[in-house]
Amino acid sequence: MKTYTTSQIAQIVGIHPNTVRLYEEWGHISPVPRKANGYRIFTEKHLEEIKIARLALPGPYPVSSKPLFAMLKAFINQAYRQALDLVQEYKSLVLEEKNRSKESLKILDQWYKGQYGTDRIIAIGRKEFADLNRVSVETLRTWERNNLYQPAVNTRRYKQYSELDYEKVQIIRLLRKTGFSVASLAKMFHTKQTGHLPSYFLAKIYQNNESTYEADQWLNHLDQHLKRADELLGRIALKIK
Repeated sequence: MKTYTTSQIAQIVGIHPNTVRLYEEWGHISPVPRKANGYRIFTEKHLEEIKIARLALPGPYPVSSKPLFAMLKAFINQAYRQALDLVQEYKSLVLEEKNRSKESLKILDQWYKGQYGTDRIIAIGRKEFADLNRVSVETLRTWERNNLYQPAVNTRRYKQYSELDYEKVQIIRLLRKTGFSVASLAKMFHTKQTGHLPSYFLAKIYQNNESTYEADQWLNHLDQHLKRADELLGRIALKIK
């Protein structure tokens, strides 16, 4: 059986020897036996595991990384079909995020043409609106406290959310994903002219030279994770007979 030292296996994969040691410490590869002098003895199985970990681990992650970390454990335990399913789950999350981001960019294009969502109410209460946008209630509360948008309040003192509010939240969500802080968005978007808020948003976004670049970078980031997911699927599929 062919074996490798820490330096050899690090050179093959193209990582620092300390990274190999960290992978073992964190449980991302199988336990590594040692010689009497304490030197690690890596096998072909470890080499495969490190190659999988190398594809799965580099962050930051655009969506939850839980499926990938679960996949690493499954791969170590040779539960390859489970590992394959977990990578597919991760890929589906990234695809969903990419589609949501592209829809947000379409809203920006519509705003540029002067086509805004209407005042038609589509949700009553923050919980219903949070579910519609697939964000947490606390996230919406934070954005509202920072005056990124302001829903109307009906006679029963319930917040009511319009089509236009939905569009605003999609744009805010995209810009948060691309790295804009809540504080920077509050400074960028805060205005009392609520009737003209989309135009105000759009002007501020396009005045910021980094915003379009950041959106492009975000989509590229998603594409890179999709590519890594496909590589993982290909490698794991080879283990399934």
